[in-house]
Amino acid sequence: RRYRRLAPAMAASKQPIRIVALSASFPNISDVGSWLGCKPEFVHSFDETFRPVPLSFHVESCGSKDTNVFLFAKSLDSKVADIVGKYSAGKPSLIFCSSRASTKTLISKLRVDLGLKKSVDNMIQSTLVQIQDQALREVIQYRIAYHHAGLCSGDRQVIERLFLSGFLIVLASTSTLASGVNLPAHLVIIRGTDLWRGATIGYQRMPKSTLMQMAGRAGRQGFDTSGVAVVMTSCEDAKYYLDSPNTTDIVESNLLSILTECICVEVTQETIKSISDALEWLQSTFFYVRVKRNSAHYNIGCDGDPKLETKLYSICTDAMRNLAEAKLIRFEDDHFSVAAQSPAYHMSRYLVRFETMRILMSVPATATLEDLLRFMSSSFELHTAMNRSEKKVFTSLAKTTRYKPPGAKGSIEFKTNILLQSCALRNSSVDSSLQ
Repeated sequence: RRYRRLAPAMAASKQPIRIVALSASFPNISDVGSWLGCKPEFVHSFDETFRPVPLSFHVESCGSKDTNVFLFAKSLDSKVADIVGKYSAGKPSLIFCSSRASTKTLISKLRVDLGLKKSVDNMIQSTLVQIQDQALREVIQYRIAYHHAGLCSGDRQVIERLFLSGFLIVLASTSTLASGVNLPAHLVIIRGTDLWRGATIGYQRMPKSTLMQMAGRAGRQGFDTSGVAVVMTSCEDAKYYLDSPNTTDIVESNLLSILTECICVEVTQETIKSISDALEWLQSTFFYVRVKRNSAHYNIGCDGDPKLETKLYSICTDAMRNLAEAKLIRFEDDHFSVAAQSPAYHMSRYLVRFETMRILMSVPATATLEDLLRFMSSSFELHTAMNRSEKKVFTSLAKTTRYKPPGAKGSIEFKTNILLQSCALRNSSVDSSLQ
């Protein structure tokens, strides 16, 4: 059916056919077409009617979150069993949770709420001995399990096999299964739509595109004839997600946040040899397509601003001056042409962020191991937000480290330093899932 839609355009073109396929959750494909220089008649969008397996989409309003999002998220666990019973039709269910800890907590509660009994399948006993996680080994016997990046790869592979075989009837997972791993289910439940982004940001609403990526796991071709996706959210957010299959968030470019790093890479490759080259390169990016249509999103004037090119030239100039001040590139005598210096090649090869590179270049030759660990703790690349459930764990671990961790207790720098010490100094008291 999709091929028949493409056939007239393919026949009219005398050029070799090149097809770029985008996810169905990517709404503004015309922008990608413009970026790639594709004519509008060669840009095709396939809506839900082209889905080989029909998907029914439901939004369950589970009360008000008021001012305490954390307690609201925990209250959702008691409602999951009813939703499984209502929509699963006795077929496999996949439940997406916002954190590793919540997958484990939810599965423990479902074992009771669903009234499950241990499986009498003798073949499962040989599988259980392969599982390293003791709590996981216990719940699998009830044909339920959890899956997240903190489990060892062996445990994750066993869980995936058991779910594909149909032995597991319910699997709770983090977003690791939303993309990359093909584990289709009849029912997909998104348990909560508020995502914790760390103490400095707090909770953020889940993007519609992320939610639809998860929902797309329901009812996959070759495994089922229909699929069901259920979103459990607050009454405040229910209306926002109700039309998700038809209206997803416009995809914007993130290039501006890493523009300095990207320009450094292009200078080392000699793609950019001057400020004018930098502007010309910027005009060839997806960012340029979007900034012309939504410049307010990037805080660069307003749509249709006649001075947009001048502002972009100024942005490129500032980025290159920052690189020059950090001694990563140098301006030639004409103050216009540029060339890469030795550290720039290392920064580009190992994909080091600009701020991290400046930190590394400031490390004195006399630095001790404690100094190096402290410098590395400031590196953005190593930062992961401190979850609520981790604060007590890391405060306790801080007492076992050789060096006192820098930063306030519960800060990202504090957590990163403890993890670095555990790896560098082989601290066995740190759980491997945290590392």
